[in-house]
Amino acid sequence: MTSAQESGTNLTCDDGSQSPSSPQSASTTEETTIRAVNVPMVCCALLASMTTGGATYAFGLYGGTLKKNLHLTQAQLDTISTATFFAGMLSWLPGMFIDRFGTRLGICLGGLSGSCALMLYWIVSKGMVILPTKGEIVGVLSVLGVATFLSCALVTGSVFKIISCSCGAGTKGAAVGVAKGYVGLGAGIYTCLFHSIRQPGSSDLDFLPMAATLFILAASTPSLFLLPSAKDDGKVDDVLTPLHFRVLYTALVTLAGIVVITSLKELHESHNKQHTSTHNYFLAAFILLLWTGSIGVQMFLPHNESTLLEEEEDQQEQEDLLEPLSGFGGLEESLDQIASTCSDDGSSAAQSSSQATVVHSNTNKNLYQMLQTPEAWLMLWTTTILVGAGTVETNNMSQMVEALDYSPDVTSASLALFSVAQALARVATGAISEAALNWKGNEWWGYGGVPRPFFLVVASAVGIVAHAILALSVHESMFVFGVTLSGCSFGMVWPMMVLIVGDLFGTAHVGANYLFFDGFASAAGTLLLSKFVAQMVYERHAEADSNDNGGVEICSGQACFETTHLIISALSGTCLVSSIAMLRRTRHAYSRNNASPSRID
Repeated sequence: MTSAQESGTNLTCDDGSQSPSSPQSASTTEETTIRAVNVPMVCCALLASMTTGGATYAFGLYGGTLKKNLHLTQAQLDTISTATFFAGMLSWLPGMFIDRFGTRLGICLGGLSGSCALMLYWIVSKGMVILPTKGEIVGVLSVLGVATFLSCALVTGSVFKIISCSCGAGTKGAAVGVAKGYVGLGAGIYTCLFHSIRQPGSSDLDFLPMAATLFILAASTPSLFLLPSAKDDGKVDDVLTPLHFRVLYTALVTLAGIVVITSLKELHESHNKQHTSTHNYFLAAFILLLWTGSIGVQMFLPHNESTLLEEEEDQQEQEDLLEPLSGFGGLEESLDQIASTCSDDGSSAAQSSSQATVVHSNTNKNLYQMLQTPEAWLMLWTTTILVGAGTVETNNMSQMVEALDYSPDVTSASLALFSVAQALARVATGAISEAALNWKGNEWWGYGGVPRPFFLVVASAVGIVAHAILALSVHESMFVFGVTLSGCSFGMVWPMMVLIVGDLFGTAHVGANYLFFDGFASAAGTLLLSKFVAQMVYERHAEADSNDNGGVEICSGQACFETTHLIISALSGTCLVSSIAMLRRTRHAYSRNNASPSRID
């Protein structure tokens, strides 16, 4: 016997797989059904999420030591770091692997391959393997950087497919925001951990074995025990409650505070020439406890049992109503088909009254089909520019500070604030976008709530203001404020990629579809804005200044990056237009699915 309707908390990846908790046939109605819940899967996803950010965005920590240890030029070092992000053009391949073979294999393989790539990177960078030429060294490290990025893509794609498929209305946005928050804080937390446990005289390159170890411990190992195999993937019950997220928010804010306080302390010690390299095992233990403990405790917090009881009651009521018809198989099948049809087109009164609806596409689109839609290209342009604008800050922060003749301490402080701002923006945007779907009082503009593409409009507007401030900054405080705002704009984009892709194009192929946006935006945005625009403007003014500096390429003054920021501000204006156009084109997808109250308040 098939069910006439599904509960809004009984979720699936929309790929046609059967749920272990789906209603049983008439001959097996008395068998005990094991109900799967999403908490273990989400815990595994959140635990693995920080490993990707920690491994990918910490190149600045050991890049200088790598350059000195292998006697590389700045151009060769830039080639190694750039090659890593250009691998984003291929990130849809790991996504397709995840969609085909499941998230457990994706995280296991991603963690294992990432760990191996980092260890080989460490062996080569420490000179344990002698390569004949600098070209071969650059080539090998570039390949290992690409392997690390693609391994992170396997983990990242699995993380957000798990959340997209196992979380429903009221929790999906918050869960995506938290996971993106862990990704954003990854580099900062890994840096704090490394500085806390490193021994006097150790090299910054020893960061790599630590990151490789955490890949195994926090990604591959938990996935073996907490994730189902591909054949067991199916519907699970979303039982997350506001308490689960309050614990996670508290941990994230505390971790962000640790990053800021540690950075400011190191700046103060460096300014006063009091810096010491003594280890602090207590801080390392506290960070690990906050990270793993706040996620692990999710397993023991009270679940949202009311949704399970309601679903069981609905299922029993349907079985009782259809029981007299059990002897008329053909009639029963016809009634089931009618009920299913009503459920599909939204005309079922029972469904509209009892189901907590989730914004989603009626049809699942693969990568090729998705790229045939105007909405995909509108979002691709918006995310590429906003992500590229953020990488301009992280890749050129020291040159900006030097050109404006600010204290060198401003560089580290600005990077720390940028990291924290973008991480908190990820968390807040994911949670607020979920609650905003159900806000009332906005019917005058055609929506019952606030659709998710609206937050791309906000991110674009913030980007315009942030880079206008940076272009005109004449004081350190003004500069730092602009950097912080740009971090907010940058951070808002990432959860929207995951959520909008799932909303508009379905979750059956969300691995490949999301990772296409993630990888392409990182690669193309970095190439366009950081490599071409920023470098071209800087070198043009540096050539003019070099005449007075003995031929040394040095750029001084506000003009070194002023044009770059003005160009980015103008391009963010085009993102404002493209995101508004996307908002209008997707209004029907959101206006019909925002009537139910959110469970996160």
